[in-house]
Amino acid sequence: MKPSLRPLFVAAGFAFVAGLAAAPLWWPHGPLAAMARVVFAGLCHQIPERTFAHDGHAMAVCARCAGIYLGLAIGPLVALVWRVDPRRRAPWLLGALPITAQVVAAWVWPSLDVAWLRAATGLWAGVFGGFLLACAVSTASAPARTPLGSAS
Repeated sequence: MKPSLRPLFVAAGFAFVAGLAAAPLWWPHGPLAAMARVVFAGLCHQIPERTFAHDGHAMAVCARCAGIYLGLAIGPLVALVWRVDPRRRAPWLLGALPITAQVVAAWVWPSLDVAWLRAATGLWAGVFGGFLLACAVSTASAPARTPLGSAS
């Protein structure tokens, strides 16, 4: 597989995960919704007050996790046009800073612990995580390039 296409497969995988997390919203009593609740039970606290819901049916994950999974699906698409070295610390810190700041701020000011803010900071972290993961996958098995003019 061409290294340039790997981010698309990473994005497709996480888009499936994000869709599975939302399954209880659009098919609340179906087998996919039941499977989603079981799959995500070990990954997310699923507290109803912190979960997006529609018509009384909640997602299988909280607002923050929903943002993270959606971001993990979007981030690899950024890697199609822009790449960084995933071993560098700066992009990881930039991705984690808003979610960390929101968690700490919510401890100090509980009024900042709102679903849309948790989802937004989760989305930010997810986009960076998906982007950096796709960069790592794209470069992990790429063939080594020999500089021009050197003997092989």
